[in-house]
Amino acid sequence: MVGEDIPKQSRESYLCGVLGVLSGCLQDVVGIAEARGYLSVVGHTVGEKVNQAYLDDHGCEHLSRDQMINALVDFKNRVGGGFEIASTTAETVEFHNCRCPFGDQVKGRPSLCMMTSAIFGYIAAESVGYARVELLETIALGNGRCVVRVNFDPETGGEGVEFYRVKDLDLLTDDAGQGET
Repeated sequence: MVGEDIPKQSRESYLCGVLGVLSGCLQDVVGIAEARGYLSVVGHTVGEKVNQAYLDDHGCEHLSRDQMINALVDFKNRVGGGFEIASTTAETVEFHNCRCPFGDQVKGRPSLCMMTSAIFGYIAAESVGYARVELLETIALGNGRCVVRVNFDPETGGEGVEFYRVKDLDLLTDDAGQGET
């Protein structure tokens, strides 16, 4: 029979493989920094859709801090991650992850981590107004786990990618006189 020696592959593993190849090619062609930029746009768009689904589910305009934190863990685990809340303070929440939703395809492809960063950042900022996401450890870079810290206080310094509530950015632009035509 034709194809007997071809291993069966699930749709999920096939799509993860394709995404891994795409992100690897992107990193090779434009570099890791530019690849992160492209994937952050994808993550932002996915974050919008995921956030809206949780808003609809809760029947509210903005998720509370606790709803948002639980939504982040719930979403990442629904797509195959192994996320849990490691610690929380008034200014931060730290998540640990033992299993990447992209599986082995993430290894050596740190640009894929921008999906988590952008989704977490978008949802957190839309919920509480501001978020800075730090990827302290990643499976992509050879760590045995991911450690993701989300900071909600714009006054504290630190590394990471900053996110702001979209409506707040629109107001800033309008106040500067550049948002009107």
